[in-house]
This record gives sequence, C-alpha cells and structure tokens, in this order.
Amino acid sequence: MKLKNYILVCIALILSINGFAQQGKQKRADTLFNKFSFVKAAKVYRELIQNNYNRDYATRQLADCYALLRDPRNASRYYKSVVKQDNVPVEYYYKYAQSLRGMKKYDDSRQWLQTFKDSGGVINSNDFSKDLNFITSVFNSKQQYFLDKVRFNSKYSDFGAFEKDGQVYFASARDEGVAVKRVYGWNEQPFLDIYVAQAGTRRNVNHTAKLKGDVNSIYHDGPVVITKDGQTMYFSRNNYKDQVEEKDSKGLTNMKIYRAKLRDSLWTDVEDLSINSADFSTQHPALNNDDTKLYFASDRRWLWWLRYLRCRY
Repeated sequence: MKLKNYILVCIALILSINGFAQQGKQKRADTLFNKFSFVKAAKVYRELIQNNYNRDYATRQLADCYALLRDPRNASRYYKSVVKQDNVPVEYYYKYAQSLRGMKKYDDSRQWLQTFKDSGGVINSNDFSKDLNFITSVFNSKQQYFLDKVRFNSKYSDFGAFEKDGQVYFASARDEGVAVKRVYGWNEQPFLDIYVAQAGTRRNVNHTAKLKGDVNSIYHDGPVVITKDGQTMYFSRNNYKDQVEEKDSKGLTNMKIYRAKLRDSLWTDVEDLSINSADFSTQHPALNNDDTKLYFASDRRWLWWLRYLRCRY
C-alpha cells in the first residue's frame, strides 16, 4: 500500500511540474506575442499544441500569429480548426474569411463572411462582401497594363519603388552581404533600409547599394519620394533621430516622415516634420505633380475616419 501511495504521489508531482512548465511556456508565448515577436511566439504556441496544453487558446493565438505575418496559407490552416471550437468568439469567423480571401478562395471566404454576419458580426459597407462581382469584372476586363518582376528582387521584402533620373529607390529588408544582421522581431527579417539601383539592372543589389548619407538608420527606413529638382527627399522612418529612439505611452516606436537634403551627392540634414508625433504613426510620403502637397498615411486617432491625409506646404 505504501509503495502504491508513493507511486501516486510521484505521478501527481510529475503532472504538477509539467503543468507549471506548460503554464510558464504559455506565459512566454503571450509575452512574445504582445511584443510583436510573432515568429518566436508561433514556435512556442506550436509546442503548446503538440503538448495538448490549453490547445484551443494556443491554436487561436497561433492562427493570429500567421495572420499578422501575412501568411494566409498557415493562418487559414489553423483558423479552420479554430472555427470548430465550442463558443469561439465570432470575430474568428471573420478572420477565417480573410485568410481564405488571401488564398483567393473567394466563394469559401464569402460563406464564412456570411456566417460571421449571421452570428451577429457587423460588416462595413467597404468590406469584401462584393468580392465575387469585383473579381469577375476584373478578369473579364480588357488588359491595359502588364506586370513583370524586376531582376534585383530578393527573398525578403522589397517595396515602395520610386524612379528618379534612371535610378530606382526602394525599401528592402535584404541586407545582403552583411555578416551581422539586425533583425526585426515581428517577422525575424532584417530592418528595412533604402537602396538605389539602376532602372533595368540585372545585377544583384546588396548592402553596397544602400542610399549614401544619413537617411538609413538602425531601424526601419523607407519608402521615399524625391522632389522634381532632385534636391529634397521625404522618407518614412521609425521615430529615431540623433541616436535616440522615442516611444509612445504603450512602449511602441511609431513611424515618422523626415526630410533630407542632397549635399555633395549625400542625403543629409535630416529634419523631423511638424506633422509628426510620438503618439501615432505618419508614413509613406507622396508628392503631387508640382511638389506643393505632401500626401501620407497615418493612424492618428483624432482623424480616425480619414486614414490618408493631405498637408499643404
């Protein structure tokens, strides 16, 4: 009898220790998620699912990780399990619909959007409920332009191309040719920098093609726009200047638009614009034809109904 009781006590202790370990692992995953380290968080949530610990919750969080990483294939895979859970929050029907849409499964996406609506979810007038008619009209319309990949794309993010005087300025996370890379926790890719390449080049573009001057920093930089005279550049960057990173009340580093001048072939004299704030993001500058207006995107709450703003200079 004593041996039996001893064995039962040992089993109970093992289960208790394992439970505490899994609880700590979930806390670590949630901390990573809340710090926007979605790649690392996803790895821990997968381990929790494999260990069958708080499986429903871990599956929801894992699906959200993939959605935030813009990976609709994996997001859809886990949302498919999530929507089968008992008492699942209705917003997951919407999230599943979005992931299916990202995979171009428009019919399935519309069905789950309808399920979301039938379950009490609110669909805005600008939502994707009219996708089917839109897609049909697109594919039945006459082709008016053609797309082709440029030869200097990388396996990382490359976007925000701006052509000026035969050169293409773009933001990229490639950082190719550098031994030590500073990595962004959100997607485990290098931070964005601004690169310059000759239009139509077939050559690889590595770290030697980074924009010369003071524009690129240790955090995200780009995209850019340049005035017609080629002397002034507006560019997006994390709230970082003079080796100082500024955060908002939640501990986040928002985006700002900065201005730089061309001096002796170098982009320098970086200035912070008055339209910026540490409390919200201001980014993706664009100029009108005569350089008198600057257009940009922002999530400032006092203009929540107008995400694309216009400012006159």
